[in-house]
Amino acid sequence: MLQIPTPTRRGLVVVLAFALLAGVVPATLRPLTASASTASQQNATATSSSQTADASTTSGANATATSPITPTVSYGTSSVGDPITPTITYGTTSATTSPSAPLSLAATPGSTTIALTWSTPQTDGGSAVTQYNVERSTDGATWSSAATVPASTSPLGTTLTGLTNGTAYYVRVSATNVVGTGPASSTTVTPSTNASSPLTPGQGTVPIPDGGYPAAVAADSPVGYWKLDEASGSASAVDSSGNSLNGTPTAVTFGTANSSPLGGSAASFNGTSSQILLPRSPSFVSGDSTVEAWVRPTTTSARQWIYAKGQTAVAGQIGLTVEAGGALGGWFGVMAATSSGGTIPAGRWTHVAMSVSGGTMTLYVNGTAVGSGPVSLTTDPASSDLAEQIGSSANNAAGTTGSNWFGGSLAHVAVYSSALPASRIQTHWQAAGNAPGAAAVPTATAGDQQVRLDWAAPASNGGSAVIGYRVEASTNGSAASPTWSTVVANTWSASTTFLVTGLTTATQLTNGTAYWFRVTAITSAGA
Repeated sequence: MLQIPTPTRRGLVVVLAFALLAGVVPATLRPLTASASTASQQNATATSSSQTADASTTSGANATATSPITPTVSYGTSSVGDPITPTITYGTTSATTSPSAPLSLAATPGSTTIALTWSTPQTDGGSAVTQYNVERSTDGATWSSAATVPASTSPLGTTLTGLTNGTAYYVRVSATNVVGTGPASSTTVTPSTNASSPLTPGQGTVPIPDGGYPAAVAADSPVGYWKLDEASGSASAVDSSGNSLNGTPTAVTFGTANSSPLGGSAASFNGTSSQILLPRSPSFVSGDSTVEAWVRPTTTSARQWIYAKGQTAVAGQIGLTVEAGGALGGWFGVMAATSSGGTIPAGRWTHVAMSVSGGTMTLYVNGTAVGSGPVSLTTDPASSDLAEQIGSSANNAAGTTGSNWFGGSLAHVAVYSSALPASRIQTHWQAAGNAPGAAAVPTATAGDQQVRLDWAAPASNGGSAVIGYRVEASTNGSAASPTWSTVVANTWSASTTFLVTGLTTATQLTNGTAYWFRVTAITSAGA
């Protein structure tokens, strides 16, 4: 404390001027001298005693143990006879500690998976984070290690696999530095597959046979059935029909876990050279017949063959294609039938089928007829010596070269020597259970500048309840590449009726204008 002696002349006001300290003040304060002069040349001098800044002093500021501590010194003014007391505030030190909890933990459920992301902790405790610890639990009490993620990972995150759909998992993530592991951030999430497409009104449901989709296929006696679920590196695509029509793959990738719409794996085609050459067989030549498959194209920008028998541009070629713009095409000598554009979306699994009965070909998407056309069975040369391929169309008689390659994934390709009726194709689709599919076409009832849409709930919710529906509309739905507008991203309702009054909240539907609509179910796993 600075003490000023009382002046000898009473009533004289002494004005003191003190210089503020600048820069870093060391831990031990030097003696400070305060002086002042008056008009009558009276002098007053004050001297402070030494003050020491103690690292253990408690205050609101923080400093590391190795850093100098800077006290804040402030001074007031005094009239004659009053002592002047400087106010000194000191900082504190904190030893290095473990990190705080990671921030922004987010969990995205998938089919038997949970994808996790997070960001760095608010503080690393004074030492860099070395790793993140991911743990999981099914009861919130008993935890097991699920992953260890290096701190250098960018972006921060990991994916938990091998989980059980429909089971709730508790997940927590903590950070570790040289001191130890800090508190965890936690969340709860339930993995599940996406919902299947909403059913069109009147489509109904059918019993799922024992054994699921493969059993439904086998019940209709296919002449060839390639599940395409072989192990990685397989040199053969096995025929599960019992007719030993095993195929020879070229540049086809097998064995990717959980890549099939029915569980297990599917075959991946690169879009430039991938194909499976099948043995020549008289079983599927002319007459009533059916082809079906599960497809997930990477893009729908150009024609891609799913299954082809015969040679490109040669009379008698038959098969099934994804056309530019996402339409489904059926071939019998020529393209005999096609669906509207956008029927087959890129990046999503869709069940497709082509059935020829008498003189008519009918195309199906997700169990529903989407197009038909007449065929002339005489266009087929009735020869068994025709190349058969999955994933491309033969460019020569031997089938060793191809064109219009399929890019994406294929699964469960089947060929029948009979025309499957609509009820059986629907049975196959329904037997797929949790498989995600394309958006269904709802029933539309036109009104004055409005359209009422009605549909049925999906056959499968993928293990999670439907929380709403996405409604989309188009004014060029018949185009090769239609443009779709989102009317509502999520209705947040299980209701299967929706009234559309405009393509956006600011626009009204125009009387006399044609509109196309599609609806997609949404669960907690996504659309």
